[in-house]
Amino acid sequence: MGNPTKFTTVPIESVKHGILRIFKLKNISRPEIWANASLVAPGNAPECASRDVTHFYCHLCDDIFKHDPTRLQNLHRHMKAKHLSNIQQIQQDMVPSNVVIVTAKRKEPTPNFVQSLVEDLPLPEPKRSRPHMLSATTFRSTKHGALSLFKVKHINRPEIWMYVSLVAPTNVEMNPATGWTSRDASHFYCHLCDDCFPHDYARSQNLHRHVKNKHKAELDAYMKKLLKSTEARVAENKPPPAPSAASLSMASDDTRRCELALAEWLATCRRPLELVADEPFQRFLTLLQSTQGHFSLPSRATLEAHMDELYAAKRKAMHALLDDECRYFSLSAKTHVSSPEPHLVWTLHYITPSFEWRHLLLSHHDWLLQALNRVLVEWNLSSSNLTMIVSDVDWRLLPHVPSMMCMGQTLHAVLCRLLYGKDDDDATALLDDPPFLHLSTESHDESSIPALAKRTLDHFVSTHRRFDARATVNCPRQWQKLYNLLSEWQSMKPGVDLFFSVVETQPASFPFPCTVSNLSRREWCLLEGLLVLLEPCLEVMHAVFSQASTNSLAVMLSILQLFAKDVATPRFFHLRGFTSLDEEPAVLYELNAARHMLQTLLFGFLDDHPAMWTCPLHPSIAATLAHCTDEEKAQVKHRLATECADVASEKQPPKKKTATTRSLKYLQQVMGATRDEILDSMGIDTLSVEDELQMYFATVVPGIEDTLGWWKTHHSMFPRLAGLARKWLCTTATAFHKSQDETIDEAPRLGDVAARMAFLADNSAPDADVAFV
Repeated sequence: MGNPTKFTTVPIESVKHGILRIFKLKNISRPEIWANASLVAPGNAPECASRDVTHFYCHLCDDIFKHDPTRLQNLHRHMKAKHLSNIQQIQQDMVPSNVVIVTAKRKEPTPNFVQSLVEDLPLPEPKRSRPHMLSATTFRSTKHGALSLFKVKHINRPEIWMYVSLVAPTNVEMNPATGWTSRDASHFYCHLCDDCFPHDYARSQNLHRHVKNKHKAELDAYMKKLLKSTEARVAENKPPPAPSAASLSMASDDTRRCELALAEWLATCRRPLELVADEPFQRFLTLLQSTQGHFSLPSRATLEAHMDELYAAKRKAMHALLDDECRYFSLSAKTHVSSPEPHLVWTLHYITPSFEWRHLLLSHHDWLLQALNRVLVEWNLSSSNLTMIVSDVDWRLLPHVPSMMCMGQTLHAVLCRLLYGKDDDDATALLDDPPFLHLSTESHDESSIPALAKRTLDHFVSTHRRFDARATVNCPRQWQKLYNLLSEWQSMKPGVDLFFSVVETQPASFPFPCTVSNLSRREWCLLEGLLVLLEPCLEVMHAVFSQASTNSLAVMLSILQLFAKDVATPRFFHLRGFTSLDEEPAVLYELNAARHMLQTLLFGFLDDHPAMWTCPLHPSIAATLAHCTDEEKAQVKHRLATECADVASEKQPPKKKTATTRSLKYLQQVMGATRDEILDSMGIDTLSVEDELQMYFATVVPGIEDTLGWWKTHHSMFPRLAGLARKWLCTTATAFHKSQDETIDEAPRLGDVAARMAFLADNSAPDADVAFV
C-alpha cells in the first residue's frame, strides 16, 4: 500500500477547546453532512491523514466527538440526530433556483444562517442535476391495483433490490430536474408478496429486513448464482500462473550429478539408504523446492538456537496436554549405563478421558529418588496420582514409593535361575547377561585339518540339505544366541546320525580314524525336552518385551498366570507331542524337576506382585472368572470394590430423576433383573459399587483384544470402574515404551543438545503411540 494522502489543516478558535486545527475531506458524497462538521488533527499537526483522526468537530455544538475513520457512523449519526433541520435546509439550498418544487409538506426556503468558519475552505458546490431522471413505471398489482413503481440507482445490495421496488407518491409531483428519489417514497412494493410496506428512506432497514426474513431461500439462491458467475468470470480473466521453482525439472546431467553426490554422502558418512524414503526428509526437500531463492545451511549455533526453540515449544505443549488429559499416571525408568555417567530415561504413561494410551518421554536424570523428585516437580505431577514406577533398577529400598521390577528383567532372571542354578534371591544380581551370551565363535586354523578330511566334510555338507538356522520362535534379543545354539544342535541330529552311521558301516572310506562319538539317546532326548520347556518361556518373554501399545501390566500378568498354570500341568511335555520321554524315565524326572522349579518361581512372583488384582479390569480376563471358585470371585470383587472407593468416578452429565428411576421394582428385586432392565429402571449414578460390579461381570465377554476401545465405548455404564481402569491400565509391564529389540544408543549427558534432540524425536513420531503426532 502507498503512503496515505495528507490534508493541510486550518486553525480555528473554539470557545470550549481553544485553538484546534481542522480539515475536510475531498470528493465527499454527503456535503450537507460535512457543511457543519470537520475532522480534528491530533496534536494540532499542520498536515494530517484521514486514518489518523480520532475526533471530529461540530461547528453548531462547538464541541468534539469520537470518530471512526473506517465507517464515519458516529459523525453521520450525530448530525442526523442533533441537526436534522439544518441538514434539510442545506439540501433545499443546494437545488438550483430555476427549479420549482411543488409539495404540500415542505416548508418555504429560508436564508441559510450557516456561515463558513474557515475562510480558506471552499463552500460546498451545489449538486448537479442528474442526466437521466428516474421515471415511474405503471405496474398492476392483484392486491392494490395500479401502482407507479421505480428503482433507485447506485444501490449497494442488488440482491435485495431484485425483488422490491419503491412506490411513487400520488400526492406529490415529480421534480422534473431530479426525477423520483428514495426520499420521495413512503412505501416499497415486494414482488414476491404482492404487497406494500412502510419505507424509511434514510436507512432502508424495513426493506432489507423484510427480504432477509421472508424470502431467505430466494435470496440465498440468487447469491449462489451470482457468486458462481463471478468466479467463472474471474477464472476466465485470470492469467495462467507462472512456473514455480518446484515445477521446473532439472537437466538429466545435473540430476545424475546430484544423485551421485547424495549416494557418496550416504556411503562415506554411513547413513542408511532408507533416508530417501523418510517422510520428514522429503517434506524438507519439498519446502526447499517450493521456496524461491537459494537456501544456505545455517551455522551450528543457529541450529542449536532453533533446537532450543522447538524444545521449549514442545515442553509447553506437553504441559498443556498433561493439564487437560492426565489424571492418573505411571512412570517407567530405563537405565543407561553405556555412557560415562549413568542416567535414567523417564517415560510417562497415562490414559486420556477418551481412553487412548499416551507415552511421553520426559527427560534424562541421574539416579533414583533425586531423579524422581526432580521429574515430579519439573512436570507439575502429584505423587498422590502416581500409580506405579516400573524400572529395571530395584526401588524397593525407597519407602513410600509404589514400584516394581521390569517384568522382562524378572523373567530374564527366572530363566538364568532355571538354566544355571543361581542361588542368589536378589533379582538385581541376575540382570546382567550371562557369560555364555558374550562368547564368540572360536576361529580354527584350517591348516591344521588334513586336506582329505576337509574335502570329505565339504562333500558331505554339499550332498545333504542344510538346516535352517533361523529361530523358530519369537525370541528376545538377549536370548537369541543361546536359543540358536540349542536349536542348531537339535536340527543337526539327523545329519549327525547319518554321519556316524556311514562311519560305522563304511570305515574304509575315511583315511583317518574318527575319534569322536555321537550323543547318546538320553542326551538327545534331554536336549529336545529342554527346548520344549524353553520355547514357551521365550515366547512369553517376547510378548512382555513387545511394543507399549500391547504390553499393559494387567494383560501381561494374566498371560504369565496362564503360562504358570500351563507349566504346573503334570502332562506339560506330553500335551506338546513330546512322547520320547516314556522310554527315558530318568530324563523325564530331570525335566519335571526343571518344570517344577520354573512353576515355583513364576507362582512366587505372581503371588507377591502388588498389581495382580488389576487383571479383571481387562474385560476378556474378567470373563474368565466364570471358571473360578466362589471364594476367588468374592476376593476379586471385594478388592475391586475397595479400590473403587478410593478412586473418584468419572463425571457424567446430570440426569433428571423421575419416579421410575428412584429404585428397582419389587418384582425385579425378588425375581432378579437383567442388565438392560436394571439400566432402564435405575439411573447409573444411583447404582452402588456392588451393582456396578455385578453388571460389569455380566457384560464382559471373552475374545476382546482392544481393551481401551472397549472401555471407550462402555465407560459411561461403569463410572467407578472406568476411573479405576484409567488409573491402573496405564502401567506398562516393562521399563520401555519402545521395542527391547532396538539397539540401545549411548545416552547423552545432561544439558547436551543431543538430549533435547532425543526428547523431540521420541515425542514427535507420527506413527508411534505418543500424544504429539
